[in-house]
Amino acid sequence: MSSYTDFYFGRGENANWLGSLRGECCPENFLTVPPSRLALAATDESTFRPAVADTLGVWEDERLGQAYRRELGWPWPWYTSHDSSWIIVFDPAPRAVFVTVGGGVTWHRIDPHDPQFPEGDDPLGPDKHLRVASRSGRTALGADAADAPETHHYTHLRR
Repeated sequence: MSSYTDFYFGRGENANWLGSLRGECCPENFLTVPPSRLALAATDESTFRPAVADTLGVWEDERLGQAYRRELGWPWPWYTSHDSSWIIVFDPAPRAVFVTVGGGVTWHRIDPHDPQFPEGDDPLGPDKHLRVASRSGRTALGADAADAPETHHYTHLRR
């Protein structure tokens, strides 16, 4: 069964969509493919961005699915990352990587010394899905993103 992952730099209104994956986007694969493991363990932008780019570059070579770079445009028929299986972001304020499960509502901080994914789902309520367009690509929106670096409940992701 295919799963979907979206990568962002930052959280909140200034988040920048970097690319997406479709296919075998399970935690085990992220932890065994070297560039994706490096992205999960990143503590700075100069590591995270190239590691995500390399992940997008090797995903198909590893026969794990398809990779979609930002320059090709948003690949999904849905408007937000809420329908994606995983959302992986690097937040520059705490200099850490965060993930959320299945479009969930809780950001889980990844330990760079022992990168592990959270288990289970964080389902969104029906009122969490909002469709909002912006001029500069996909943006992950969140209330108080900078104020809650460890666990962040976001309201929606927008275009």
